[in-house]
Amino acid sequence: MDLLGLGSKVDVEFLLDPQGQRKQVEVKLDDNNKRALQHIYYDGEDVGGMVQIQLKKNSKVEHQGIRLEFVGQIEMLNDRSTIHEFINLSKLLAFPGELIESTSIDFHFPNVEKPYESYIGINVKLRYFIRLTIIRRFTNTVSERDICVQQLSQFPEINNSIKMEVGIEDCLHIEFEYNKSKYHLKDVIVGKIYFLLVRIKIKHMEIAILKKETTGNGPNIYAETETIAKYEIMDGAPVRGESIPIRLFLGGYDLTPTMKDIQRKFSVRYFLNLVLVDEEERRYFKQQEIVLWRKQDKIKQKNSARQYAQFEPPNSAIKPEDGLTGLSGDEEGSPVNGPSSSVSDLSIPEVDDSTPTPLTRDFIGLCIGIVAVILVMLIVAIYKWSHCLCLKRNQGSNDPMERLSVIIQENNLRRHSSAQQRRLDPNRRPSANHPSNNGNRYVSSTNHGLLSPPQPIFNGHRLTDVKAPRITITTLPIQSSQQLVPRLSISPQISNSSITHNAYPINK
Repeated sequence: MDLLGLGSKVDVEFLLDPQGQRKQVEVKLDDNNKRALQHIYYDGEDVGGMVQIQLKKNSKVEHQGIRLEFVGQIEMLNDRSTIHEFINLSKLLAFPGELIESTSIDFHFPNVEKPYESYIGINVKLRYFIRLTIIRRFTNTVSERDICVQQLSQFPEINNSIKMEVGIEDCLHIEFEYNKSKYHLKDVIVGKIYFLLVRIKIKHMEIAILKKETTGNGPNIYAETETIAKYEIMDGAPVRGESIPIRLFLGGYDLTPTMKDIQRKFSVRYFLNLVLVDEEERRYFKQQEIVLWRKQDKIKQKNSARQYAQFEPPNSAIKPEDGLTGLSGDEEGSPVNGPSSSVSDLSIPEVDDSTPTPLTRDFIGLCIGIVAVILVMLIVAIYKWSHCLCLKRNQGSNDPMERLSVIIQENNLRRHSSAQQRRLDPNRRPSANHPSNNGNRYVSSTNHGLLSPPQPIFNGHRLTDVKAPRITITTLPIQSSQQLVPRLSISPQISNSSITHNAYPINK
């Protein structure tokens, strides 16, 4: 073929990590247990590197262009013609021309979305790879390099325990419990099995991890079940009230996260299968679905843009076909009755062992805002407290005026009562304590507790031309031993023409 110019004259090599900083993992390639090392990438990371094109000795290659592609596709292994590409990014590395010597070309795909995890199963393969195509006249030269994509998930917000009671009526009743329903790939499954009623002779009991792979859709659905691990957890006949502990480590197995309806092409689910075998080799089993997810490593990738995929909560509905079923070899008509199961979930808190994050600017700003609000509230409280003290002090300063008004009112009441007695007994002489001089005629009581002159009567008529006196009340400072006596300054304004000297006659 080389003589005709149809053979390959070039060797292509991909350098994805020249510095050697990216982590690699050993991946199973086919059913022959052939494995290879692949670089690990996460969703949103850049994919770049170098392509080395080496020509064979004394050869040259004419081409119509060199194209580089980043491809993500799903292959059905039972039907090689069915290939579904969900990602295809292309770049032209070189224009049409002629290669006369070996060359190296750099490439870079920024922020590549990788929505699914790489998976190689029994009937399906999901892979990401870089493909270099040298376009030639007759046959193209194609080289591919696979990479491994892993999807990191966050800790599930809800992770209830699994507790269920199953059994055969009047023959066997057991209750099994698992500490949670979602486990990461390096987790430990912890549980217990309680025997509530035992009337059949059980030989031994075992637990297994099953992987169910479903491909296709509609009527063309193919299901494959693979046993990942199997352990015998009990040997001999149990008695009523006996408890069997379960502790199963997942870190030693080649597991992948749970996948559901990937591009409507396939699904991968995991189950815990509990099997009881009696002395007649009849098998009683109960399957319970669990959800597996990938936990991030402690050392994070620095150049990753989006390393976390949104965790999809599982469908915890228990299907009727997953109930307790009895088998007696290949015989039919097994005497096993239908299952009677009831589910009751227990809430066991999940301990988050992720490393704490440092304080951010937003958190510091929130703390400063809270402190400012507290200071403002404190200042307002101090202001209101001082205002109340001022009001009390002002109220205390008005007390002497109130006492003065009370004294004046009492004095007015005594004078008013003495005036009534004089009118009733005109022959009574005025006493020394209450002399009837002209100064007392201007002391009277009003509705408001103020001083005003009386209305004198002359020959049965009131004097209307007497003007009200101007009265000034001054309070003198007094000592603690003295009484509070107001000083009255009366300056009446009375016209001489209207009042004579005999305005108020005194009866002897």
